[in-house]
Amino acid sequence: MDDTNPSSNYSNIGIITDTTEVDKPEETSLPKAKRQKRKSTVWLELKDVKDADGTVKISCNHCKKMFTKSKGNPTTQLHRHLQHCVNHLRAKAMKERENSMQTQLNFMPSNVNPASYPALQDVKFDMEAMKESLVHWIMMHEMSFSEVEEEGFNLFCSRGMPKWRGVSRTTARTYCVNIYEAEKKIEELIKNKQN
Repeated sequence: MDDTNPSSNYSNIGIITDTTEVDKPEETSLPKAKRQKRKSTVWLELKDVKDADGTVKISCNHCKKMFTKSKGNPTTQLHRHLQHCVNHLRAKAMKERENSMQTQLNFMPSNVNPASYPALQDVKFDMEAMKESLVHWIMMHEMSFSEVEEEGFNLFCSRGMPKWRGVSRTTARTYCVNIYEAEKKIEELIKNKQN
């Protein structure tokens, strides 16, 4: 036995000491495994986000709470969060309320010229348009801004329009000022065009 070559000491017992003899795995042209599609409904409300340090976490779309991403993506903890997430529950309730409402059909008022107003309209409730109409009503009849906070007025509006949300007097005042300033600019433009 030769003591100078260490590989000769182990050649009889089957240990390979020379790494050139080891077979390397052959590279195959098989496609890499596709990422499995997420089937749980929680992924409609959550998304993957990279943290500042580069780790991937899961973020709630509603309250932005972060969860650690675990292997296999178990969703029990995420389902539990969505059952208690106030922002998610509020958005879900509003969506269900909107879906359950029937489309409102508005008929032409009897005192309006039929040529300038369509006889039947498919209307979706728009609170911003209602605020604008309310402000025009206040300005036409020189009402006080506190009228919009009256209990009877809000009861009247909510009976006729179930999606009605009350308007504060400061909001009404702000809208009035904005309309006044816009009309003042238009008037100045008209005067400048005439001169």
